[in-house]
Amino acid sequence: MSNLPISLFIVGKLDKESIKLIKNNNIETKNYVNISNRELNNIYQTCNILLMPSYYEGFGMPILEAQISSMAVVTSNKEPMNKVAGKNSVLVKPDKVLSIRKAILKLIKNKRFFKKLSKLGKKNALKYDGKLVSNKYKELYLKILKNENS
Repeated sequence: MSNLPISLFIVGKLDKESIKLIKNNNIETKNYVNISNRELNNIYQTCNILLMPSYYEGFGMPILEAQISSMAVVTSNKEPMNKVAGKNSVLVKPDKVLSIRKAILKLIKNKRFFKKLSKLGKKNALKYDGKLVSNKYKELYLKILKNENS
């Protein structure tokens, strides 16, 4: 991240190694720990890009939260992040720093690409709307019930 024209907002407790890396590379950061949902929403509204090159996630809810907030997403090409984000994000290998840097620079420099990802990401996140998902489950259960009664 060094020499990139960005501020890095980190949600979650940092380990000693991460703190050392941030200081050694003179990276402008703000770190938030134990914050409320309201504070998290404010961060989503403030930021432009979600950077989540994670090796593992349970589901990837931050991806959807960022997309619904019109943020562009850079995330891992690993499941479940790649499935949740879909084609509406930049997928990277979490251990390839130069690839991650390139993705961020592309979003910063290419406004059209950034806007496209923001728009498509928001559309992607809406697929996970609670009412829509519950209606799909209802349809599935009714179909199963109908097949059992046939």
